[in-house]
Amino acid sequence: HNLDLSSLRARAVALTVRRNMPPFAFSHQTGAALLGLALPASVRHDRLHVTVPHPHRAPRLEGVSGHAYRLDQTSFSVHSIVLESTGEARFVSVLSEPWLLVTLATIVGLDDIVALADAMRWRAHSEGRELDFSAALAEGRPGSARAARALSLSELGVRSRPESLMRLNLARAGLPPATVAHTITGQGWSATPDLAWPQFRVLVEYEGDGHRTSKRQFEHDVRRFDRYADAGWQAIRATKLDLFGEFDDLVARVASRLRGNGWDARGRWRPRPTPPAHL
Repeated sequence: HNLDLSSLRARAVALTVRRNMPPFAFSHQTGAALLGLALPASVRHDRLHVTVPHPHRAPRLEGVSGHAYRLDQTSFSVHSIVLESTGEARFVSVLSEPWLLVTLATIVGLDDIVALADAMRWRAHSEGRELDFSAALAEGRPGSARAARALSLSELGVRSRPESLMRLNLARAGLPPATVAHTITGQGWSATPDLAWPQFRVLVEYEGDGHRTSKRQFEHDVRRFDRYADAGWQAIRATKLDLFGEFDDLVARVASRLRGNGWDARGRWRPRPTPPAHL
């Protein structure tokens, strides 16, 4: 098929059209990559991970890690992906989000599973779909306990991995729980910050690289933060350095604003030690 096999997508397509394969779907980190779900930088993508329904035997091929779960092909979903080298669209089979979350829970930590659950729920909500995790979370399956715990911590409305990690770690540091998807309105405008404490009129926005490199996004940010101030909100801008390098400083800034706006931190409050999130 003259595919450039240097890319994960091309290798996935090549495996999809291979003959004499049992029914399979891409899973684990391969499934996440094909769906555009963010994972820590430490996760490797040198092998394709596929899952077959029991009683089929997992394939043993060079460059492929095979897995078998007690599921059926109704747990597979077909997705169109675009090959980088040619721009053409091809179809591949990926585990449905609930099953994919369980397989991912065997390779990354709890915070990242929460971030993945947040992303899956937000995508489904945006597309008008509902996700049913009950079958995938059956007791005894590898990853099911961690995935269930992650779902209990997940919040609908979180739109990126850094936002998920920031929310979890600010709460872990001992700050009051933040509200996700709180809409602030003004005269002729509305905005939904990443995290908000409405009772204290404090909010945090995570600023990824796009906020710095896009002129249009930068100009939009200037207007948005002016509007927050006009509406009586104190806005904190968090960056990659805050989340992944100097998190204690971010905790201190948020705590200071909350205290200044009436948060009664009982006793001599000190932040709980919270290591930076993993890139």
